[in-house]
Amino acid sequence: MKNSTKCIIVDGNQQSREAIATQLATVLTNYTLVGTACNCTDAVSLITQHSPDIVFADTDACGSDILAAMQQFAKNKFALIVTGSNAKYALQAIKVQAIDYLLKPIDIGELSEACKKALDFLGSTIEGGGQRANQPQKSLTSSNDEKLSIKIGSFYELVSAEDIVFCKADNNYTEICLSDKRKVLISKTLKYYEGRLSSQNFCRIHQSFLVNMSFVKSIEKGKASHIVLKDGTTLDVAQARRESVFKMLGV
Repeated sequence: MKNSTKCIIVDGNQQSREAIATQLATVLTNYTLVGTACNCTDAVSLITQHSPDIVFADTDACGSDILAAMQQFAKNKFALIVTGSNAKYALQAIKVQAIDYLLKPIDIGELSEACKKALDFLGSTIEGGGQRANQPQKSLTSSNDEKLSIKIGSFYELVSAEDIVFCKADNNYTEICLSDKRKVLISKTLKYYEGRLSSQNFCRIHQSFLVNMSFVKSIEKGKASHIVLKDGTTLDVAQARRESVFKMLGV
């Protein structure tokens, strides 16, 4: 890999661009900010000119346009990290093969994790010597060992998706219930974790519950459906979500 990791930040807000640049200095040992852009046109120009290693593309100012613009670089080898104030464009980010999707305000632990994914991707494409189109990029949910950076007290702990039993919505917070019986309240919405864990055998069974289906022991298919987890916990299945839950469980 190159000695210096070349980065481009695309964000309509100057303070946000400066904040990401400052955080990058703490999580990347050797990087160069080759340019910043506040719109799609400037972003395309910068990428074409500098051939960056990592591009941070924000959806707040440009919406889906910035993700559409990234599609023309499908054969390039840069890693795309999408940022935004909500998870509205998470699905589109997956479709353009984003490495990760970071919600603002950006958590330094999650930024570090995203950069590690980006460096892993860059290393694999360089070693393989192929074009990006021939070297599938890891998306924000494609890893078989997805890990989440969770703040517990004053520390950040990397938690494997397979150790999460279920997530429970609590207004704009999420309570994460772990297999070791710990429960951690995180200041992110359940929708955020649904986006991160959608390909990790997790299913949104209710407006309030996102469940790791590996921990399901049984399911009641009556008028008022519910599932029973291996630890005995019973969770309701919303009427509107019954068919998708049944299909995922093969019942």
